[in-house]
Amino acid sequence: MRIRVLCTVTTLILLVGLCFGQRAPVPVLNAVHDGDVSLNYMLVVKDKNLDLGNGINFTATRYFTQHLGLIAEVEAMYVSSLQRHEYAGRLGPVLHFNGNKDIQPFVHALAGYDVVDGPRVSGASVMAGGGVDVRLKGPFFVRVTSDIVDDLGPPHFRFGRGTAGFAYHFGNSRR
Repeated sequence: MRIRVLCTVTTLILLVGLCFGQRAPVPVLNAVHDGDVSLNYMLVVKDKNLDLGNGINFTATRYFTQHLGLIAEVEAMYVSSLQRHEYAGRLGPVLHFNGNKDIQPFVHALAGYDVVDGPRVSGASVMAGGGVDVRLKGPFFVRVTSDIVDDLGPPHFRFGRGTAGFAYHFGNSRR
């Protein structure tokens, strides 16, 4: 089981490395930024009984045009009432809206794989949601997101989650 998680995380890291290794064509439609990384705290509401959980999530994004990019994320969470640890890795497109320089909204849809301990199950996972980055100073931002996640099981879980954390935007020498 741990080998699957290790393989999933390694694959995501390699894919993210490939994404960040690409340079966009010179006329890039004046992208807001080339990419970002974030580390976030997660609050999870799982099941109909409002079982609360928490965890941490790391994302890396590479923008290819002014609005469209690719996001990869890995997460780990714990739901105490269910006594379950869950680990997931997902990848998918992100759409960045034209906000101003200090407030930058986005939406994303990701698909990937998750592993749940106790009972040990694993399977496909899809997620859709969005968020906003609010500038603190320079390339540092506060990131807040809200998502709906479907772990396709078995067993099948659908849950909501919110994240809050810090993001670092990089690139775009045309500012």
